[in-house]
Amino acid sequence: MPEVLRLEISEDVGAPLGSPTPVLDPPTARLVEQAAADARRQGRREGERTGRAAAEQAAKGLLDAVRSIQAELADQRAEAVRATAELAQLLATAVLDATPPPDALALLDRVRDTIAGLDDDHLEVRLSRDDHAMLTADESVFAGQRLTLVPDRTLTPGEARIVGTFGGAELTRAALLAAAMDVLAGGAT
Repeated sequence: MPEVLRLEISEDVGAPLGSPTPVLDPPTARLVEQAAADARRQGRREGERTGRAAAEQAAKGLLDAVRSIQAELADQRAEAVRATAELAQLLATAVLDATPPPDALALLDRVRDTIAGLDDDHLEVRLSRDDHAMLTADESVFAGQRLTLVPDRTLTPGEARIVGTFGGAELTRAALLAAAMDVLAGGAT
């Protein structure tokens, strides 16, 4: 049977068992310290480069997302303008019980242009009492639309005032005359 070897370790031994602490001569120690410092600098540069690349990639993704949202909003706005213009033509047809004449189509173009410049989700269209009575006779025409028709006793037939949360437009004879005078005054200078 094999014999077990035993080693007695005296209690007064102060050094722990293990590998001895390496002792380097001063030139070698400087070389090791320089190599460690170079490695730290290189690691920092690589980390900064990697971080910069990740930040640029995240910024590009964010910019792509913003552009996508802007395109979607532009499409939605164009659709809303188209639907509103279509509603205006339906309104004119309902009032006149016929396709609008050329003068009315020109007015519809002005209304279309005006509405296209307004970003509001909901618009209030103020009309003369007579126009309001004619246009609201069939309320099913306005179901689900972004327009609300309101009578305004200060307006004469054929005039309208479009009011939104963030903007509006005056489609009145006085506003048209003022705009024409501004254009004429601007051309005279």
